[in-house]
Amino acid sequence: MAQLSFCDSSSRSTSSRLIPCALTEVSVLSSSPPALSCATACEGVHAPIRRAAPSAPHPRIPARHIVRRTTINPGSLEKPNQQRALPQPPGVKIYSQESLSSRRPSCKRPRARARLPADPKAAAANMRSKVFMFKRTSQKMTRPLLAGLIAATTLATLAPQEARAAGFFLPTRGVASTGRAAASVAPHSADLDALWYNPAGITLLDDRALLLDLALIDTQVTFSRAPRQMPDGSTRTYEPVQNQAPPQAIPQILVGGPTGHPRLFWAAGAYTPYAPGNRYPVDGAQRYVLVDNTGSGLGYVHAAVGYKVNDSLSVGVGLQNFMGVFRVVSTGSGYAGMFGDPEDEDLDILAETTVSSFFAPTANLGATWKPHQSWTVGASLQLPARLRDGNATIDTRMPTHPAYDNATTTGNEASIEVPFPLHARLGIRHATARTNVELAVVYQRWSTLTEVEVSPNEVEIDGVPGVGAMPVAPFVLPQQFRDSISVHLGGEWLISDRLIARGGYAFERGAVPDATYSVFALDPDKHMLSLGAGYDLNARLRLDVSAAALIMPTRVITDSEVRQINPSDENDEITLVVGNGTYEHFGYITGLSARYLF
Repeated sequence: MAQLSFCDSSSRSTSSRLIPCALTEVSVLSSSPPALSCATACEGVHAPIRRAAPSAPHPRIPARHIVRRTTINPGSLEKPNQQRALPQPPGVKIYSQESLSSRRPSCKRPRARARLPADPKAAAANMRSKVFMFKRTSQKMTRPLLAGLIAATTLATLAPQEARAAGFFLPTRGVASTGRAAASVAPHSADLDALWYNPAGITLLDDRALLLDLALIDTQVTFSRAPRQMPDGSTRTYEPVQNQAPPQAIPQILVGGPTGHPRLFWAAGAYTPYAPGNRYPVDGAQRYVLVDNTGSGLGYVHAAVGYKVNDSLSVGVGLQNFMGVFRVVSTGSGYAGMFGDPEDEDLDILAETTVSSFFAPTANLGATWKPHQSWTVGASLQLPARLRDGNATIDTRMPTHPAYDNATTTGNEASIEVPFPLHARLGIRHATARTNVELAVVYQRWSTLTEVEVSPNEVEIDGVPGVGAMPVAPFVLPQQFRDSISVHLGGEWLISDRLIARGGYAFERGAVPDATYSVFALDPDKHMLSLGAGYDLNARLRLDVSAAALIMPTRVITDSEVRQINPSDENDEITLVVGNGTYEHFGYITGLSARYLF
C-alpha cells in the first residue's frame, strides 16, 4: 500500500521545512523495516541555503524520513491504557493506494499564523455547548490549539453520533403489524404484537402462543454534498456518496397466553425497534459526520400482564428493560489554521466509539374499550427511558501529519447519557365478520432530546511539544430534536377460513430539523405503503408475511449547522459546514413470522 513520507531537509538553517513525498512501497504488517525512497516530486526542494565551496566538502547529513502508517492491524492493542489501535471498518479501505496517489505532493510553506483565544477563562466559559473544554495542569501552554484539538476530537465523535442514531425509528415493528402499516393500537383479535403497541390487547389470547419473526430492513441513501467555495475563488465539488450497509436483520420472539384466572393474561418477549444501518466511504464527503454504524442496535426485554375488567374494558401493564449497543466510526478534523486545509486527509482523526447500556428500566401501559360490538378504542403509553454508559470507549487513529507524531492519549473512556422519548398512541377500529379497519395516531416526544452530556473518565493528552498533561473536562452537545407525529390507516380482509390479507398506509413526520440533518440523522418525513398476508397451515401453526415500501421525499438542506468536529475553532472560523446538500432516500421492509399455539 502506498503511503506518505515527510523528508526533512538536511539543512539545519532557519528555513528548513517538511516536504511530503510518495513512498514507492511500504509493507504495513511486515515486522521488517520498510524500504523507503522519495519520489522525484521532492527533487530540487531540499536546496540548502548555504552551499559549501567545492574545495571544502563536509560530511552530508542524510535526510530524515518520518513515516505514519495508515493501515492498522485489526485487533492490535500494543499500549494498554493509551491510544488503542482502531480496527479497520469491515468492508471499508482506510486510505487506499488510489486515494493517496490521486493527491499531488505539495511543497508549499506551512501557514505560520495561528489564532489563539485572547481570554482563556472566558473562552472556556463560553464553550459549554461545544466540544472543546480542557485545562492546563503543567508547563507553559505554547500550543493550546493543537492540544485542545486532540483532546476534544478524540471524545467528541461519541455523543452527537449516538444521540442522532437514537432519533431514528421506523414507524412500525412486527411482521403482521407491518402488513397493516402498524395500525395495531386497538386490537380486534389475538396478536402478540400487542405487547409493544398496547399491552391490554393480550387479553384476547385464548391459547398459549409462541411467535417468532424476522424482518429485513434496507435504506438506500444518496448524499450529494453542496459545492464549497475555496479561498482562491474556485469551487470544489464532491462526488455523491451512497449507503453501502447491507440490509439489517431484526428478530423478535414473543410468548403469552391465559393464566389460571379467567380474567388474567400474560405475555413476555424480546425485540428491537426497526432501524437501518449506515456505512459510507472512509474518504467520502460525508466522513466528518459518519463512516460506519453497522453493528449497532437497541432492544427490549419485556413482560406484561393484562386484565379483563369486563366484556367491554381491558387494561394492561408491562415492565421493560431497554438496552442498547452503539458502534460508530466517524472522522474529526485536525486542522488548526496553521497549515494545510480543513479537509486534508492527513489531518483527519478517525475514531471508533462504542456505547453499551444493559439496564434501563421503563414500562408501558394501555387500555381497550368496546363501546359497541363492531367498534374498539385503544390507547397506550410507552414511558421514556435513559441509556447510561459510564465506560463508553473511544479508539482513535491520530492524523498522519508529522505534527501529530508524538501525540498520545491516556485513557479512552467516557460517561454518556441519552434520553429516549415518551410515546402516546390512540386508535379506533371497526370490525365486521370478514373485515376490520383501524385508524391510529402516534405521538413521540423527541423534543426531550435537547442535549447530550459527555463526561470523560480521566482522559489526558500527552506528547504535544511545550504542553503538559491535558485532562478533558465534561462537555455538552446540543441536539434540539422536535416532536414527531404519525398517522396509520390499515386493515385486514378474511379471504377464507385459512387466508387473510392485509394492507395499509402510514405517514410520519421526521424528528430532525434541517439545521441538524445529516447522513447520520436521517429522519425525513416518511410515507409507508404496506401489504401482508397470513395463512393457517393447521389448527396450531400460522405463517405471516409482509412487505412495505418507505417513500421518503428528497430533502435539500441549505441552512445546515452541522460542522466538522474541530474544537480548536472557538468561533467557527475555520471549520466547514458539511451538512448542506441533497439527500435522496428510499427504503423497504420485508418479513416472515410463525405463530404456534400450544
